[in-house]
Amino acid sequence: GLEKRVLDMYPHNLSGGMLQRAQLAVALSSGAEILITDEPTTSLDAALQFEIIKLLKTLVKEKNLTLIFVSHNLRLIKFLTDRTLVFYGGFLIEDGPSAEVFKNPLHPYTRYLLDCVPGLGSFKDAIPGSPPAAAEKISGCPFFDRCLEVTDACRGFVPLKRQYHRVRCLN
Repeated sequence: GLEKRVLDMYPHNLSGGMLQRAQLAVALSSGAEILITDEPTTSLDAALQFEIIKLLKTLVKEKNLTLIFVSHNLRLIKFLTDRTLVFYGGFLIEDGPSAEVFKNPLHPYTRYLLDCVPGLGSFKDAIPGSPPAAAEKISGCPFFDRCLEVTDACRGFVPLKRQYHRVRCLN
């Protein structure tokens, strides 16, 4: 979607949307089958975000790419992905088909996250407490000290349960 003149330009001469498309072109020029994007729409206005998301969807379909989309934007994740993995404190806590995770979140953290997504004209409270420090050694559920559904068992080993829609939670 970029004009040929962009080939002779420096990154600082490109707009945010042009820069994102140029970076996608460079990433895909190797013939990669997996594209990993980390917050690819950050700092872009809504129109440019939509352009980039549309481009990603087109690339996935036309080039048969696997897209790993890392983001905090739950609306984009729901719109763009087939499968959603939720991490907290460096641990995978929920994994399943996106439609299922968004419709029926099994882990309290996932439910809290979804409850915090503001709607037009509404405001939600943030999740109380703070995430664990990166260096903190965690033996149980990494969310236990912020969870309103915590039990003593949550402080011990908590495996991923189920097959189709997995969750690391004892409740």
